[in-house]
Amino acid sequence: RRQLHAGLCERFTPNACEVLRDLLPGLVHPDLPYLQPDQEQVAFFHLAAGSRIQFHQASQNARLTIHLCLHGCGGSSRIQVGPHSLKWELGKANVFDDSF
Repeated sequence: RRQLHAGLCERFTPNACEVLRDLLPGLVHPDLPYLQPDQEQVAFFHLAAGSRIQFHQASQNARLTIHLCLHGCGGSSRIQVGPHSLKWELGKANVFDDSF
């Protein structure tokens, strides 16, 4: 059975887990098949100011990627998506296709 990690939710992101619990299709409808190993993956990253991440892409095109800044964005913060430079704004989601 699919479920959010209770310990991580309780310790780090209780509010986010509460919201996602009723929105992720695989949790709401557990009989839906997986299309890829990291389908419906929720990950949190903390980057130091001035950090850069190497260009990368998804291994297939059956998903969309959503990036949401929860803290410390603004000013000159940007995310590069293909030829586009998107501005990071606190609480605003950037949704894009990162497939090959």
